Amino acid sequence: MNVRDAVHKAREHLAGLLADEQITDLRFEEVEYDDVRHDWIVTIGFVRPRPNVSQMQLPEIIRPRDATYKVVRVKDPSGDLVSVRNRDQAA
Repeated sequence: MNVRDAVHKAREHLAGLLADEQITDLRFEEVEYDDVRHDWIVTIGFVRPRPNVSQMQLPEIIRPRDATYKVVRVKDPSGDLVSVRNRDQAA
């Protein structure tokens, strides 16, 4: 599996897991390869809708855009999902 395949698989897995949450702006952030575990480690950013805020009532410039970041581990070469965790915000 090459890096493009790994990123594609990570996005696919995460989008499937979060399908009911109406996330937006799903995007690739970082990637690295773990030579010991033979996993691709892919960071994906996205935006979740905020509760109690009607997005239609706010102009685009002041809509909250707080991003969430997930670190997705994808097994090489199978593309199977290994894990999903929150990215440490200090990183």
